[in-house]
Amino acid sequence: MQFTYTNKSTPEDIRLKFNGSVDSFSDLNAGQKTAIDSTLIAELIAETASTFNPDATAVLDIGCGAGNYSLRIASFLPKANFTLVDLSENMLARAEQRLLSATTGKITCIHSDIRKAKIPENNYDIVVAATSLHHLREDAEWIKVFTSI
Repeated sequence: MQFTYTNKSTPEDIRLKFNGSVDSFSDLNAGQKTAIDSTLIAELIAETASTFNPDATAVLDIGCGAGNYSLRIASFLPKANFTLVDLSENMLARAEQRLLSATTGKITCIHSDIRKAKIPENNYDIVVAATSLHHLREDAEWIKVFTSI
């Protein structure tokens, strides 16, 4: 069944919004106003990912924002390499800056819309896309993104 999602922001709207909201999305202790991005959820995701894959060395964070989820994962896996993907160059820069002191691994930044990002296949032990996939607009976009990760 084909479904069109209405009232969705364009990628440019999203980029502009998050470029101007870096500080408000960078507070690990406060989280955001929605449950999905709360500190408890971030902690549970990080702990679960590292428990099920304690030897993980490669983490992909799609729509990384200011890096909150990657920071939580790095607290459990401090030697892991991180690939950060985000549409907002300001969010991506903040995530990289914050993660530099949390991991001894390599940090790779991909400034791109997830629908167009060139992500290496079969390269990651942990993939997080905690607060970004709701921005996809059409069923075809969901299928394209999920088959590419």
